[in-house]
Amino acid sequence: MLTAILIILTVFCALLAVVSTRLLHATLWLAATSALVGILLYQLGAWEIAVIELSVGAGLVTVLMVFAITMIGDPPPTPHVSRRTLLIFVILAMTLIVGMTVNSLPAPVDVITEPLGAVLWQVRGLDMAAQIVLIFAGVLGVLGLLSVSDDIVRVRVNRIEHQASTTPLSSATHTTQTSDAPELSDSMQSAPSGRLEKEPV
Repeated sequence: MLTAILIILTVFCALLAVVSTRLLHATLWLAATSALVGILLYQLGAWEIAVIELSVGAGLVTVLMVFAITMIGDPPPTPHVSRRTLLIFVILAMTLIVGMTVNSLPAPVDVITEPLGAVLWQVRGLDMAAQIVLIFAGVLGVLGLLSVSDDIVRVRVNRIEHQASTTPLSSATHTTQTSDAPELSDSMQSAPSGRLEKEPV
């Protein structure tokens, strides 16, 4: 019963990830899908794969995708296919896949399970070491991206400060030009009046 509920929730989250029109929403639904897949794998007995799925699929990949979206921005959606058509197609495809998978599952067999710690650190010690290296590399990659973004922000701030420092000169020049403009207009207004005064004489 629990396995069926997990499968239904996984399909639901995957469906929302596909039909979502915003990248950030799709990323969050994908993270939920990965988390549910990890729980399902643990429920089925694949403990080490479940841990890898939770740490990489629902953790590291989600962080990297969210960081990439914050850097490049979330562009407005431009759907080329009707959402209703896409939704019907995804529902039919997922129903077919789940039906074929459930029908091909073998009958449950009672097995003697070992503690999770013993499985992870004794049986799958090399896999866990590779997992730690991958997570460490991902963290270093995120830190590198953050340093690059800080450099970009610093360059933009310096450019804005440079523009702000050169703006008073241009404003002062504009002020002197506008101050000279009334004098020119007064002289132009006084010239015609002088002609009018000389004509009667």
